[in-house]
Amino acid sequence: MVGPELAVLISYIKAELKEALITPRIYEDEYLSRELAGAFPARMIEQFPEAVNQHRLRREIIANQLANVMVNRMGITYPHVVRQSTGADYDDIAAAYVIARDVFDMDRLWGEIEALDYQITVDDQALIMAELQRLVRRSSYWFLRNHRYELNVTSCIERYQASIQLLAPSIAELIQGSRRHAWQQKNDQLIAQGVPETIAGIAASADSLFSLLGIIQVAEQTGRPVEQVARVYFSLGDHLDLHWFDQQIRSFETSNHWQALACDSYRDELNGQQRSLTSRVLGSVDGESDEPQVEQWLAQHSMPVQRWRQMLNEIRSAKSLDSAIFSVALRELLELSQASV
Repeated sequence: MVGPELAVLISYIKAELKEALITPRIYEDEYLSRELAGAFPARMIEQFPEAVNQHRLRREIIANQLANVMVNRMGITYPHVVRQSTGADYDDIAAAYVIARDVFDMDRLWGEIEALDYQITVDDQALIMAELQRLVRRSSYWFLRNHRYELNVTSCIERYQASIQLLAPSIAELIQGSRRHAWQQKNDQLIAQGVPETIAGIAASADSLFSLLGIIQVAEQTGRPVEQVARVYFSLGDHLDLHWFDQQIRSFETSNHWQALACDSYRDELNGQQRSLTSRVLGSVDGESDEPQVEQWLAQHSMPVQRWRQMLNEIRSAKSLDSAIFSVALRELLELSQASV
């Protein structure tokens, strides 16, 4: 139950966001304009499509719909935090949100989770929702940073959606090592609480599903099949304990706003370096890359690999961590990713 003070705050934030979204960037975009349909009964849209599309408040309705879904699904701080982290305008943030939402088919997943009312606990529903919110949030950051000057909603969705639909159902078979172990634990725990297997698998895979965006990008750059790129990407992550390192950054308790932004940037840099390493391995072999070929590449660069593993050992043995150690560690990983340049 939302208290009156919070209800007023939510309404105020939605109203401010709506005003910021009444821009040609939003209402002239063919894909984003589809949000208009959500404001009318389906029967009305079916019988009077022209009247709905030419509504005199069309611009305001589209902006209002986007403001509502963003705040309702992602929380009241989402637009502001994304703007602080990326410097993007609110209309680009809305575009990135819709791209992230639709490439991962979130409306369907959110609907399936809401349909579990009274079948699983509210806490379990909230946990699953939080995992999917985190996936959408990280993905919207990713699109804003990697497609800042080419953030076309339709083309981005067409570019990524098909490959995600191809890889997502088999994500548990692609991941390895500590990442697979973490997935199995979370998946089994949710199933034991009565969560359907498909929903449990998706919730447990949120971090790995986010990685698919970079994997698709590497596949485009190298011309290799996306399944092959995914195998190399996750194999490297296992051999170099990159998932474990990412979890250390994620779990680091920040004490101020700047440390939080720094940790976000460390995770972005780690993701970028894992993509770079994947490209290096793929560029060094012919045909299908499998586990022995990844091991061969790492053996050929044993010195920087050893330095990286030594850095991880120092992090493991440290009694307390300072965020600066992540920056130093990423420098060692950069040496490895550039070793074959």
